[in-house]
Formats: sequence, C-alpha cells, structure tokens
Amino acid sequence: MRPMPAYVFPAGPVSATAGSRNLTLMFGSSAPMTSVPQSFLSSLPGNSFPSPPAPQIFPAPGNPIAPPSAPQTFVVPSLVSVPAAATSPSTDSARAEFVDVEGGGEATLDGNGGWSGRDVIVTVETKLKKVQARLAACGCNAKTSQIRWKWDSLLMKYKSVKAYMKRTGVAPFATLTKADRKAEKLPLDYNTSWFDMIESWYSTNPHVDPPCLTDSSNPFSGLETTQNQEEETDITERDEPGPSTRCTNSGQKRKTASKSTQVILDCIGKFSGTLLEVESRREDRENRRMQILDEVESKRIALDERRVAVEERRIEIEDKRISEESQRAKELVGALTSVATAITNLCALKAQQNS
Repeated sequence: MRPMPAYVFPAGPVSATAGSRNLTLMFGSSAPMTSVPQSFLSSLPGNSFPSPPAPQIFPAPGNPIAPPSAPQTFVVPSLVSVPAAATSPSTDSARAEFVDVEGGGEATLDGNGGWSGRDVIVTVETKLKKVQARLAACGCNAKTSQIRWKWDSLLMKYKSVKAYMKRTGVAPFATLTKADRKAEKLPLDYNTSWFDMIESWYSTNPHVDPPCLTDSSNPFSGLETTQNQEEETDITERDEPGPSTRCTNSGQKRKTASKSTQVILDCIGKFSGTLLEVESRREDRENRRMQILDEVESKRIALDERRVAVEERRIEIEDKRISEESQRAKELVGALTSVATAITNLCALKAQQNS
C-alpha cells in the first residue's frame, strides 16, 4: 500500500479563544471550514493562512455571525500548516489557547513560541480506521483494505472521467452509452453521482445536500450528511480489489480484468471437464463391477446346478447298487433254500434205507 502524505495538527475539533470571541477550528481532510477573525490570523507566525479567491463566512457552531463592526473574517482551508518558529511579537489579541477535545491535552500558540503539548500525526491507516468505525456504527462491517481498495477504484475512475471532460467538443459523460464509454475507454459502471461527490470534495466549495435534508440550525450538518452518504455509497457497492500502485489507464485495467475473468472461466471449464471425466470413469467402473457380479452369479448358479446333477447321479447309482444287492441277496436265499431242501430229502432217504 503506497503511503499518502500526513499532516501535523491537533486531533479532532479544536476550541480557540482570540480576544473576546470563542471559536471552533476544525482540522482534517473532511472537516468543515469555519470563520476566524482577520486580526487573529494576521498575527500568527509566518502568516501561513492563504486568503481564498472568494471569501465565504461560516459562523462557528454556537456563535452567530458577527455584526459589521466585528473584525473581518474569511474562510480558512481545512488543511493548514503552522510553522513552529515565531517571528512576530506576542500580543493578547494574537494569543490563542488550543484544546484537544479527544485527548484532553492543550497546546498554546503565541508570538514567541510554537506548538506545545501533544501533536498528532494522522496517517492514512488512522483515517481508514475512523471510516471503519463509522461504518460499523451504521451496521456495515468492512475491512480497511476493502475501504482502501474501493476508494482507489473510485478515484481512478474519477480521474479518467475528469480527463475526458477536460477535452473540448466531447459529449457529457452522463449522456454516453455503454458502447460510447467502451470506445472512449471509460468506466462502464461508473455513476455520475460518485463523480459529482468526489469533484465537490476536491473543489473549494463544499458539497451541500438539498435544503430538505440539511438541518437549518447547524450550517455544517449538510457537510456531515454528505460525508456519511459518500462513505455508505462506497461500501454498499461491490468491493473491487484495487492495485497497490494506481494505474491511470482504465482500458488497461479493464483488459487485465477481462483476462482474469477469462482465466477464471477457463479454470472452471477445465474443472467441469475433469468432473465429467471422473463421473464417466466412475460409471464405467460401476458397470464393470456389475458385469463381474453377474458373471460370478451365473457361474455360481451353473456350479450349483452341476452339483445337483452330480448328487442326483450319485443317488441314482446308489439306488441301482442297492437294487442289485437286494437281487443277489434274494438269489442267495433261494440257493440256500434249495440246498437245505436237498439235504433234508437226502437225510430222509438215508433214514428209510437204514430202517
């Protein structure tokens, strides 16, 4: 992740006192602008506060706009640089007490000194964490990397649309069709409302919501509401992974995304083909297994039939043997009977001869 420049300033809203007026100074990239007395700013060391081309007066929260007799006021940019060294003498009207509301520390800026107390360096990671906390409070959980990727993607698309709109003789971006955007190598799914919000954020004039959405009692409520809507719009959209280094050629990014999509589709096709091949092989194995089982079953049945036939043949042979033995036994009994009869007759004949 490429680091972004950091600014040194007191953390959070800062209360200041100059003379008899109480002011509220808001520092930070998204802080609203407020009015500061000309006499107070002109006495600061280095006179580092530039005067805007079109001064606008915004009263600090809780303080009405000063009457014409009050010191002249003008808008201070949200990011300012206050040198630590002092070059002008100290006066009561030029002395201001800065109170860090979040940390509770104090810092004093006068004519003979610079910042004292706790100064804070706000980095990109700190800002992303603040946005993450705001989103979590709204019920939307997102990682800081997703927030950064979404912001990089929106900023890159904004730059490409901005470069297109700077050209002369071109149609407005909002009226272009998808075919025209593709021909001009512009983002196809880029909403013009995103461009308007980023454009107003980068410009000197703050983006203010319609009167029906702005709290009339607080001149800064429109700015805060717009910031909330920008953050919610960025996160509710589909997160797009952005590159670590910002690419200014949107066509090259679309080409890379198209190649990545094609690679994913090819992988899915190969995976589907592999699944079909595996399923076909499984069916072949199942068919072969069923065929083998059928063959084994048929062989088992044939073997059983053969075993039955052998058993029947054995029984038949056994019956024949028994029948033959019975016949021989009968013949033997008849022969023995004949012999016994002959012996009996012989004995009777001999007995008659002796008598």
